[in-house]
Amino acid sequence: MFRPDTRTMAKPTDAHVHAAKQLLTHAGAVGGDREDLAERAAAAWRLYEKLFTALAPVIGAAGVRALFARSVKLTKAEFSCLGGIAIAPEATSAEAVFTGSPSHSPPETNVSVARQVVDCLSKQDTATASEVAISLYATFFGLMSSFIGERLVWRLVKKAFPAMNETGPFKEIE
Repeated sequence: MFRPDTRTMAKPTDAHVHAAKQLLTHAGAVGGDREDLAERAAAAWRLYEKLFTALAPVIGAAGVRALFARSVKLTKAEFSCLGGIAIAPEATSAEAVFTGSPSHSPPETNVSVARQVVDCLSKQDTATASEVAISLYATFFGLMSSFIGERLVWRLVKKAFPAMNETGPFKEIE
């Protein structure tokens, strides 16, 4: 069975970081004058939902969840505030990505990783929450790019965020 080498996927590129910053800013999760951390965290959730909707038809719902969970796991090393997020070992396995359902783990554990991130972000100061969200989504874009290819990731993201095509990060990416 094919298993991507996650050691080479751990470092997002400058393009991934740039896209994460732009999309999170566009969503209202970072930047701007908004001081309400709960609203910023909710904006990060809305971004996840939109990305999930765009990517799931290509790699499946379990694939998106598994790669997002893996992004959290990789980002934990840099941000201790993510340390309390429960991720079932199977949530990041190749089995979860390729078969659509990880075995031996309660569904609520895998499904709620993104919700746990939102809860975590809402408890951080604005600067920390922004740094965590940018790093997490940049890592997610890096993993997605390794998994389905850079061009396909950007094409799907551009489709999900058409307003960003003219002025956003996608004008420079591809």
